[in-house]
Amino acid sequence: MLRRLFERIRRADLITSIARRTGLVLILRVLSLVMAYVVHILFARWMGAMQYGIYSYTMAWIAILAILASLGLSTAVLRFVPEYRVKEKWALLRGVILGSSYLTLAAGLMLSIAGTVVILVLERSQYTIPLVVGVWIVPLVALVQLQSEICKARGRVVLAHIPLLIRHLLILTGTFLFLQQMGAPGAIEVLVLLMFVLMAIYGVLAWKVNQDLPPEAKRTHPYYRIHMWLRVSLPMLLVAGTSIVLNQTDIIMIGVLLDSSKIGIYNAAIKTSGLVVFIIMAVNTVVAPVFAELYARKDNRMLQRIVSATAHWIFWPSLAIALLLAVFADPILGFFGPEFVSGRWVLRVMLAGQLVNAAAGSVGYLMQMSGHQDDIARVFCCSALMNIILNAICISTLGIMGAALATTTAMILWNVWLYILVVRKLEVHPSVISCLWNTKEQGD
Repeated sequence: MLRRLFERIRRADLITSIARRTGLVLILRVLSLVMAYVVHILFARWMGAMQYGIYSYTMAWIAILAILASLGLSTAVLRFVPEYRVKEKWALLRGVILGSSYLTLAAGLMLSIAGTVVILVLERSQYTIPLVVGVWIVPLVALVQLQSEICKARGRVVLAHIPLLIRHLLILTGTFLFLQQMGAPGAIEVLVLLMFVLMAIYGVLAWKVNQDLPPEAKRTHPYYRIHMWLRVSLPMLLVAGTSIVLNQTDIIMIGVLLDSSKIGIYNAAIKTSGLVVFIIMAVNTVVAPVFAELYARKDNRMLQRIVSATAHWIFWPSLAIALLLAVFADPILGFFGPEFVSGRWVLRVMLAGQLVNAAAGSVGYLMQMSGHQDDIARVFCCSALMNIILNAICISTLGIMGAALATTTAMILWNVWLYILVVRKLEVHPSVISCLWNTKEQGD
C-alpha cells in the first residue's frame, strides 16, 4: 500500500517537474521568439524586400548545411549524455561530448570548403558572395546547436536557451549601429556580423559545458565509441536533414524559380506562422529525455500520461495563437512593410498546417527517443521527396501560394504517418484528439 502511494507521489512529482521546466522553457522561448521576430521585421524594413530575400535564401542554405555538419550528433547526445550520467560511465560521457564536437567541426569545415568551390564555379548572381560568406557560418551554427543540445541533455534548459536570446540581441544591436553609421545594411553585412556573434557564443557555451562536467568525468580520459555513436546518429541525421529540407525547400525553390523579393514576402509569412511552432518546440525540448527514460524503463502507462499531458500543453496554446494570427494577418505582416501584406493567404495556409502539426502531438520525438529512427527517416524521406516535387509544380503555376500549399501538404502527410507508427509501435496515443476521446470514454 505504501509502495503504491510513494509511486503515485513520485509520478506526480515527475509531471510537476516537467510542467515547471516546460513553463520556464516557454518563457525563454517566448522571449527568444519575440526577439527573433522583431529582428526579422527590422531587417525587412531596413534592407527592403530584395536584400531581405537574399538574406533569407542564404540562411535557408545555412540551415540545411548545418544539419549535415551535425552528423545527427546534436540529436544523439540527448540520448547518450543522460544514459552515461545515470550509469556513471564518466569516460564515455566525456568522450561523447568531446568526440561529437570534433566530428561536427571536421564535417562543418569540409562542407565550407566544398561549398565555396561549388558556389564560385557554378553561381554567378546576386547570391554568390552572400552564399560564400554563409557556408563559412555553417560550422559555427552546427557547433552552437550541439553545445545547446548537450546542455539540454544535462537538464540545463536555461543555459541551452539563453544564447539564442543573446544572439538575437547582439545581431540586432550590431545591425542598428551599422545602420546609424553606414546606412542601410545589405545581406552580406548582416551575415558577417552573424559570424562573429556565433564565434563568441560558441566560445562561452563550450567553456560552460566543460565547467559543468562532473568531477569524475573531468579526471578520467575520454573514451570514444565513434562507430556506435554514428550508427545511432546517422539515421537521426537523415531525419533531421529531411526535416530541414521539408522546412527550407520552399524558400530554396522560390529563390531558384522566382525573384528575391518574393522570397522576402514568403519568409515574412513563414516567420509569422512560426509563432505557433515555438509551443511545440518548447514542450518537446523538455520532454524528449523523459520519453527516452520512460521507454527504457518500459513504463508504458506513465509514458502515456506524460504524452497526454504534453498533447494538451502543445495544442491549445497553438490553436489560440494560430487563430489570432489568421484574423490579424494584414496588420501583422504590415509591420514588415507595405509590400509584405500580400503574403496574407500564404500565412493562413501555413497556419492550417501548423495546427495539424500541433494536433498530432510529439510524434517525431517519441519515435526518435524510442530508437525508431529508421522508421522516422523513411517517413521524412518520402515526405521531403513529395515536398520537392509539389513545390516544383506548384511554384511554377501558383507562385508563393503554391509553395505554401505544397509545404503544408507535406507537413500533414508526415504528421499523420508518424502518428500511425507511434500508435502501432509504441502503443501510445499522442494526439490531442486521442486524449480527448480517451477522456470522454473514461467519463462514460
